[in-house]
Amino acid sequence: MIWQWYSLEFVCSIINSLKGNILICANASRVSAFGMTFDDHGNASFFAVVDQSLALQRERIAEQKEEKAAEKKLAAKKAAEKLSEEKAADKTATKLGKNC
Repeated sequence: MIWQWYSLEFVCSIINSLKGNILICANASRVSAFGMTFDDHGNASFFAVVDQSLALQRERIAEQKEEKAAEKKLAAKKAAEKLSEEKAADKTATKLGKNC
């Protein structure tokens, strides 16, 4: 296993450069974290975590709210229909009872 040891100043300068490049990007407001990793062979990899999951989560929550509202509306409509059917049946039974 080959390890390359970098000085702390070198690593900091690379990370600061990366930070500067990320902040220049249009998506800089969505970057929540960034960093640098080294593999077993000493190769450096840079990464940035973009907050797209938050927007997707908001969309999922909004869709769930819409689905729940639609289900609630449908349940209320069915309950109203059932109530009106029961009232109609009661009226019919009352009329039949008076005629006897």
